[in-house]
Amino acid sequence: MALVYALAARLILGFYMLAAALRLKVGVDAPDWLWRRLEPQIPDFDPARQPRIWIHAVSVGEMKNAELLANSIRVKAPRSLIAVSSATEGGYARATALDRADAAFVMPIDLRSRLLPIFDALRPDAIVLAESELWPALFALAHERSVPIYVVNATMSERSFRRHKRFRYVSGATIPLIERTFTQDEASASKWIDLGADPGRVEIAGSLKLAPPPDAPPRLDRLDDLPSAPTVTFGNVHPEEFDVIAPVLQRLAAEHPEFRVFLAPRHPDRFDPGQIARRLGPDVQFVSDIRAEPVTARQVWVNQMGVLTALYAKSTAAVVCGTFCDVGGHDLAEPMHCGAVCIHGPRTEKQRALEAALSGAQCAVRVRDAKGLGNAIVSLLSDPATAASYSARFRAASQRASVAIESITEALLANRD
Repeated sequence: MALVYALAARLILGFYMLAAALRLKVGVDAPDWLWRRLEPQIPDFDPARQPRIWIHAVSVGEMKNAELLANSIRVKAPRSLIAVSSATEGGYARATALDRADAAFVMPIDLRSRLLPIFDALRPDAIVLAESELWPALFALAHERSVPIYVVNATMSERSFRRHKRFRYVSGATIPLIERTFTQDEASASKWIDLGADPGRVEIAGSLKLAPPPDAPPRLDRLDDLPSAPTVTFGNVHPEEFDVIAPVLQRLAAEHPEFRVFLAPRHPDRFDPGQIARRLGPDVQFVSDIRAEPVTARQVWVNQMGVLTALYAKSTAAVVCGTFCDVGGHDLAEPMHCGAVCIHGPRTEKQRALEAALSGAQCAVRVRDAKGLGNAIVSLLSDPATAASYSARFRAASQRASVAIESITEALLANRD
């Protein structure tokens, strides 16, 4: 089976090389991350920094775990070396932007020959894998060099579980070698144990993605001068979902003129102000600099980047958009960290794990259509006690995630200071 796996990895490597060659043939440059996937790229770092922690996360969503963990490690071990890797274009871009990481690189194909240069250069004291990254060659090299592997925010869907049960090579060559597994829930913990994880080394830590970001959300102090009013913010509105949102805004304006509404488009240049005014009515105010322009209307269209979290902080509820069209959603936890209850639609393909965590903690509202969206907004803005209960449950879940991250950090740094 090891030979079969190695052959499959080489076939994947060949596929990547062919894809890059074909792009060159037609005069199109292959993405930088693709070249880095083909050949190991040794990251630049300060060799004097200790201990050395290697964090691997595939997707942009999983990279949030890496960011939270990197911040915790940096606080407890300021002289540590934190290297972050990813195997996708989006994940690598996010890794390069992490302030608290010392190095970022693309994870090469899972072949011993490709991984050896990384191990030789980095000489990690610990490897952290986000969610369910099981790579036999990586595990084998780590085992040879006595490098402990930790899996954090671990999940195991029923589909993945059945696949691992049927083809035991990958799980058998990896899971028994894990030093500690921190799962999101009890069901996942049971599956990991069934696949070979040591029960004494499996801990239910909840979803780390609910932990608060390292930096507090920015404020817009001048918004504090606005008259008090129940407020909802629509964040990252896309043109494709405006037909869903517009009737809700019309209903709120007609039935609840006491409500204040902020709308922050994802791409302001893609909206026609005339069309917006025709759909929402003459009382909508367009603002390009909310830090300077006075807010006078109940419906405020904010054509400005970098102020969304500040708007969330002034809101009782927030509608996370991109969830009513094929975009697949934006960060569902962002408004919750700012104190606003998250309302989202059914399209959460990019936020599945986070949606499951929020649903499990009963601290977000999922709606199917415009009618459900309007009802949810009215319910939360009309009943402060209900909104407060959602926020309280989220704060409790977020605190548990913070404690879990601290526990994981202490395990990583034990005897390595």
